[in-house]
Amino acid sequence: MPSSYDIEVLIGGIAVLAVYGYAAFWAFNIRKGLTVKLYRNQALGIGLVGISLAYFTYAFDSLANFVIPLPTTTASTETVASGISFALILFAVLPLFYWTDQSLQAARQSDPLERDQFHWNRVRFFLWIAILFTLVIGLFGTYTEVTSSSGLIFIIVIISVLIEWGIPLASSAILLPFAWRRSYDLTFRRHLKWFALAAISLGLSFVWFLLSSPPSNEYVSSGIQFSFLLISGYFLYRSARAVVPLYAFKGQIRAK
Repeated sequence: MPSSYDIEVLIGGIAVLAVYGYAAFWAFNIRKGLTVKLYRNQALGIGLVGISLAYFTYAFDSLANFVIPLPTTTASTETVASGISFALILFAVLPLFYWTDQSLQAARQSDPLERDQFHWNRVRFFLWIAILFTLVIGLFGTYTEVTSSSGLIFIIVIISVLIEWGIPLASSAILLPFAWRRSYDLTFRRHLKWFALAAISLGLSFVWFLLSSPPSNEYVSSGIQFSFLLISGYFLYRSARAVVPLYAFKGQIRAK
């Protein structure tokens, strides 16, 4: 019999999953109506980010525990389940880097001087190779860790995860603010603004999770964390909507 706290976590998880899924749904549908290739790629990236966040956040963990429970609770099945979840986390980074890559390429086209942010067009190929290489290492290490429980393999997996997540996070956090400042494209700037708010809200949810462990009041702690995640999902939805250049049509309406 689930407790009231378990029910709260389940409802919160479903709500977070729904809002990220809604943002992804809008992004994929908006992509169909865009004609500029880079805008279409940005919308695709937002949709993929929404799907990956729906898994990566606490929503997936809640649904996995309550809707699809493990058949047994032995140590071996828990280890295998943890290994599968950890391997899926490795794939969650790819949509973020794809969106960052497309956004930086769009930034160059919207820059009047066509400045290449830190020689991105050259660096991006090496970063993609590094991410895919560490992904393979991480998957192989995760499989080996599940089957052999080696301490050395565990360290290798952790290092690969740090590299794989560090490249997209550092690229987006360092380069995109320069792209936003140099771009004259209002659609692009608005898109980045909403995505930055979504990233900040998501980061606050993880900071709160770390600071509130163990929580003094688990109901309040979970409620605050889910609130941050829901706000992040709403900002992601606004970021997807911002890909459409609505400001031009609003200006025409006012002129009439």
